[in-house]
Amino acid sequence: MGKGNGNNMDYAELVITACTGDTAKVVYDEPAFRDSRAKANIAMASLSMVGLAGHPIGEYQEGSTAQYFEGMPEWAHLMRVEINKLNHQSDKIRPYTQREYTCDHTKEPA
Repeated sequence: MGKGNGNNMDYAELVITACTGDTAKVVYDEPAFRDSRAKANIAMASLSMVGLAGHPIGEYQEGSTAQYFEGMPEWAHLMRVEINKLNHQSDKIRPYTQREYTCDHTKEPA
């Protein structure tokens, strides 16, 4: 990682998890955490629409959300999106916010 801006918790990490257990991570490295967080929040808002719709990821592998689902099966569903604070000087991660969704693959039988 870069040298940072003097603040220990200055990066935002977006973690996307599918029902298959596949994950994707995007790190936003802006001069301040609020700027990194703003970009991560915009991505989280787009991904929330995917999670709430409950459609397979394959339907979203084109357009603005395509970059988040690379390498994930087309039939999988979005299960979790989280934003973490990262420390540029160490491996410390602090959870910031998260959203969870359900899919037909992971629902318990009635």
